[in-house]
Amino acid sequence: DSDGENESLGSLPVSDDEGFKALNKKISEESHFRHMLIKVSVSVGGKDVRSIVHNMLRRILQDEVAELYTLTGRTVLKNSSKKPFIGTEVSRLIFSACQKVFKDLATEVKVKEAVGDWLHQAKVRKIRRMQRQEKNVENDDTSEFLE
Repeated sequence: DSDGENESLGSLPVSDDEGFKALNKKISEESHFRHMLIKVSVSVGGKDVRSIVHNMLRRILQDEVAELYTLTGRTVLKNSSKKPFIGTEVSRLIFSACQKVFKDLATEVKVKEAVGDWLHQAKVRKIRRMQRQEKNVENDDTSEFLE
């Protein structure tokens, strides 16, 4: 059912934790969807394990969701605990896709390190994106005065 597959891919990147849970469930229950998502993930490419992992994650998760996770789910600050990303269907899928592309070079350690780094930087990426958007709004406002 290619319409259903395209519809599911259209919901990527997921924008909230419920969407992430639903994606993990779909990957686990529908093998054809899992294979299609691996194929699409492989096609994003990258010059090395780190870059392909980052490219895949960017297409699967928005930073708002990535902020909720760390690699192992450790408590980061006293009041803030995050969920473990390792063990999710998405983490398994990323590892499988990396191994298809890079074979033996895509060691578990390299993939985990790249995933952990990407998750860790989610907050910084989100802040930078908001700053760029604010700057663009300011530029739009000043351009009205110039006309």
